[in-house]
Amino acid sequence: MEQFEEEGYLCLFFSFKRSQVPDSKILFWTTFSDYLVRTAPEHIEDQIKSSNDFVNLFSKRPFQNPNFTQEQVQFLFKEYANEERIIINQEVIKDIYMRTNGHAGWPCHQLRKSYR
Repeated sequence: MEQFEEEGYLCLFFSFKRSQVPDSKILFWTTFSDYLVRTAPEHIEDQIKSSNDFVNLFSKRPFQNPNFTQEQVQFLFKEYANEERIIINQEVIKDIYMRTNGHAGWPCHQLRKSYR
């Protein structure tokens, strides 16, 4: 993750796995917004009350293609494998890269889904 920070990325990790998603859309966005504000107050200032608010907040920033190169995806998986003391087959990494086109969120999602 240090490499991402050096390149100016902000990575916030959250999961809905252990929480109940509220029935109310307003309550969902308020709860989600509160989490973002608590986690990264210097980056998230506005209250998010809807999906439109969420899109508008992040569309204020210039868009950069977040896709990783195949080498960056391999590096991420190598780093994760070292931390978890596991072996990840290179064909699995290549397959994930091909399926996700190196999308910044998907390699990590696929990895956690596969190994958790």
